[in-house]
Amino acid sequence: MEIDPKNLPFLPIGHGHRIIKTDSKSYQNKGRDNDDDYYDEIGEDGTVVAKYCVWHHMNIHPPQKVDEGWKKFDLNGGVIDSGSKKK
Repeated sequence: MEIDPKNLPFLPIGHGHRIIKTDSKSYQNKGRDNDDDYYDEIGEDGTVVAKYCVWHHMNIHPPQKVDEGWKKFDLNGGVIDSGSKKK
């Protein structure tokens, strides 16, 4: 599913590139509610140039601390950038 890059302003998406949502996972583990979304960055020539994982993990017990952020991967799976979802 193609996503408007404006909806993900915290990601360093290249000018003229598109974002495609490739997968989404929601699960609970050790008292945490975890939501992970996966995206491909598509270059102007139509090829995948990078991949992203964006997460939102929240403790289901008070005080319900939240861990959220993103990682950008090269096509070999190496992390090339990361950050917070806050912009």
